[in-house]
Amino acid sequence: MKEIQYLFILIALIGLCQSCIVQNGVDDEFEKPVSSQDPTPTLFVFDEEKYTQGENAIVEKIDVYFLESWPLQVSVAVHGYLPDGCTQIYQSESLLAGNEFTIRIVTIRQKDVMCTQALVPFEEYVPLDVYGLPAGTYYIDAYGKSADFTFDVDNALMTTGDE
Repeated sequence: MKEIQYLFILIALIGLCQSCIVQNGVDDEFEKPVSSQDPTPTLFVFDEEKYTQGENAIVEKIDVYFLESWPLQVSVAVHGYLPDGCTQIYQSESLLAGNEFTIRIVTIRQKDVMCTQALVPFEEYVPLDVYGLPAGTYYIDAYGKSADFTFDVDNALMTTGDE
């Protein structure tokens, strides 16, 4: 009887020790070193022969967000729909003229492909370049949807000469 107990304990200890051994041949993606020979992923390059470009986003609403920093940073969340399952947002930008920001959302769509003809919701965050703007009210227009915000003071870092 004692021999069976010793055998059972020995098997349990061997199993426990075996589970603690580090295996060198582990085929884990996270353990593999990064090779400089691997190709670097390339950014998407717009090809006019394969894609059509436009401003086909349907904007439903915009929200203005202030980041808690100084100087203040402002972003606009644009909510809306793309016209079909193949249309994608290529880039978004904000243009400042006077005290009005205009948001543009450029879309692309692959030519000669069949797509789902259903609206696809999107949410795009567009940063506004507000550094250095003087105090005042600024307006935002994104395809007919509008909002505004106000700076009570100039939005710039104070230098020692400004104090």
